[in-house]
Amino acid sequence: MTDKKIITIDEKDYDANELTQQANVCIARIQDYDRKANALKLELTEMEMITKHYLEELRKEIKDAKPILQQDTKAENNTEEKS
Repeated sequence: MTDKKIITIDEKDYDANELTQQANVCIARIQDYDRKANALKLELTEMEMITKHYLEELRKEIKDAKPILQQDTKAENNTEEKS
């Protein structure tokens, strides 16, 4: 007695035991890549969350720092060019 392993492809059910060996290899590879893709999606979500955290930390750290203004930078460049 064999256990039926039902595979759905294009909204049609198939018994994996009745498919060719190559079809089952394809199914296994698709499942493997789906798992890998899901793991990468999770890793990307975690990276985005960590990046957001560090950006918030950076904003706290620079809140008292004086930003360089565009006019200050242009004035310094003009002075250097004239010298």
